[in-house]
Amino acid sequence: MSVGEDERLIRTVFERAAEGRAMLSTDMVHEEAVVIPHADPPVALTGNAIISFIEAHRHELPMYEAHAQEIRQVGPSRFVVVGRIRMSRGAGFADTPAAWAIVIKDGKLFRVKGTSTAEEAIDVLRTGDWPPVPC
Repeated sequence: MSVGEDERLIRTVFERAAEGRAMLSTDMVHEEAVVIPHADPPVALTGNAIISFIEAHRHELPMYEAHAQEIRQVGPSRFVVVGRIRMSRGAGFADTPAAWAIVIKDGKLFRVKGTSTAEEAIDVLRTGDWPPVPC
C-alpha cells in the first residue's frame, strides 16, 4: 500500500469511530493484529478478540467515539494519530486527549496501541512496545 492508501485506511477507521461505528471497521483489522485500546485495565487483543471487545463496550458505553485530529507518518507503514476520546460516564461524558501508535500491514491495521500523548505513541513505535502475548 502507498502512504496515501495507508492514511486513507486510518481516516476511514477514525471517521467510523467518530460516529460510534467502530464495529464496522473490523474488516480493516489484520488477522494477526494486536490491538491495545484505551481501556482500564489495559488489555491486548488479537484481531478476533477485538470484535468481542468492541461489541461488549458498545453495550456498556452508549457513547464511545474516537476522533482523529492529526495523522502523522513517522516511518514506513507507521503512524501516530492524535485526537480525542469521548465516552459516556454516568449522567455525563468524558472528553479526553488521546493518541494512537499504528502499524499497517497488508493494507490493514496490524498494531494499534492507545496512549495519552503523541510522544508516548512515537515511543511505542520506536521501541516496539507491543505485548508479546495478547490476552
